[in-house]
Amino acid sequence: MIVLFALGIFFLRERDFIVLPISQGTELIFISSWSTVTQVLKDYDCILVVNGSYFWYDEDSNFIPAWIRYDGEKKYERENHPFDPNLTNSIIFDKKTSETTFLFDSMFSWDFNSNKIIFNAWPYLLKDMTPNISLKKITSHWQYPVPRTVIAKKGDKSYLILSKKGTTLKMLANKILKLWFTDAINLDWGPSTSLASKYFFIKNYNTKEKLPIFWCIK
Repeated sequence: MIVLFALGIFFLRERDFIVLPISQGTELIFISSWSTVTQVLKDYDCILVVNGSYFWYDEDSNFIPAWIRYDGEKKYERENHPFDPNLTNSIIFDKKTSETTFLFDSMFSWDFNSNKIIFNAWPYLLKDMTPNISLKKITSHWQYPVPRTVIAKKGDKSYLILSKKGTTLKMLANKILKLWFTDAINLDWGPSTSLASKYFFIKNYNTKEKLPIFWCIK
């Protein structure tokens, strides 16, 4: 199991750029009280934990995630666009199959069953192996070099990409394109970029930062 999983992890020369396959059993975890990647690694019995998508909090410190979750009969629903209209790309994550679907610049109005989580992120880096020509113009997502987390697709497989070394959106798009990924969307960036692993060959990164959203790879 460890050997097979390791074969799916890629490193560039500087080893600050890590590609992690989203495997069967991966969970997208939301913690209202916030936690660290190392604590989530322990509490949820993960192999790897990476920070999740973009989030915000209001003046009363109420947590506002960049996501909308349809659970069965819509018992829970939150619309994020009023606080950040830039979040125009939607990602559907199937909790049962761990499959992801990308909806570029799309809003949605249909219902999902309880196996689906849908959330928003921005900006997209690649679409059909074509870089986003507007990346250099984007200012609201820290255009200067910072660590970043990205979700990307190659064929029918999905991956989480972590750049621990500071990079601009355009630089990261070019790196991902060279690895033959077809589609990629920025999830998060800056000081919240974090990683915890049970593997000795993957060095933990930024493990003291408390965050509310995590990818738990099992």
